[in-house]
Amino acid sequence: MVVVSGSPWWVLLLGAAAIWAATHYTLGEKPYGYIGLGDLFVFIFFGLVSVLGSYFVVAHTIDFRIWLLAPAVGMGLLSVAVLNVNNIRDMQSDEGIRRTIPLRIGVRNARIYHTFLIVLGVASFFFASVALAQIVACCITVPFFVWHLYGVWTREGRRLDPMLPLLVITTFVLAVLYSGVMPLLLGLLNSRP
Repeated sequence: MVVVSGSPWWVLLLGAAAIWAATHYTLGEKPYGYIGLGDLFVFIFFGLVSVLGSYFVVAHTIDFRIWLLAPAVGMGLLSVAVLNVNNIRDMQSDEGIRRTIPLRIGVRNARIYHTFLIVLGVASFFFASVALAQIVACCITVPFFVWHLYGVWTREGRRLDPMLPLLVITTFVLAVLYSGVMPLLLGLLNSRP
């Protein structure tokens, strides 16, 4: 894709860094996921790099304006939330093996941190909305994020399992609706005579 799109060589380097980050989360002599740095790498690679990098490959320009930067931050925060709820669920089994953020700050603070990730992540999308379709996309997904947060605050251990796919699917739906499907659908509806 990089070669076909005519993107510069450093985009390949960025791709290689993403592959390194994915493999070294749990592999190598000092996996960074075992020392509580997973959140940072997930934010960078699943948020900033994925959104801004995809934009660059398509548009051939770097753009740090708020309409693109805020959704990149939002996607990064929601991706970190996926990792965080997984880490909250696995706190007992991770004890003594990993030092994840929830293990470092405790379950109550991990839930507060999780709420912060979800609320700020969704707010980032609202903040960057420049079209009615994007606001509608955010509004459609908010109830599912609220349902997810309710589950995270009321469930323990393996009872958190359903909260993982709920968050992943809701984040995916938000990204798809926000980035193209809703604007396309509303554009088609508005073009009818």
